[in-house]
Amino acid sequence: MEVVIIETQLIELTEKRLLFEALMWNKDKTTLKAIMWGKLVHYNLTTQRSIAHSEELTQFFKQVVNPLPIKISFEERIRSIKYTT
Repeated sequence: MEVVIIETQLIELTEKRLLFEALMWNKDKTTLKAIMWGKLVHYNLTTQRSIAHSEELTQFFKQVVNPLPIKISFEERIRSIKYTT
């Protein structure tokens, strides 16, 4: 049991999907404990199909997205964070 800090950021968006990154640090942010990428798909429960985000949501996501400088895999991202912290 310990206190941790979790940072999240939206790193990619498409018409129907969001990709976010979560970093878990110790309370002093000196040791990285975990890295996670998660995909969120906009899904209509009635039709049971993925659907496009509304224009309103798309505009909001565009304001907060923080894309990675280059397109890399999850494993490459772990390596890049590991060697810069």
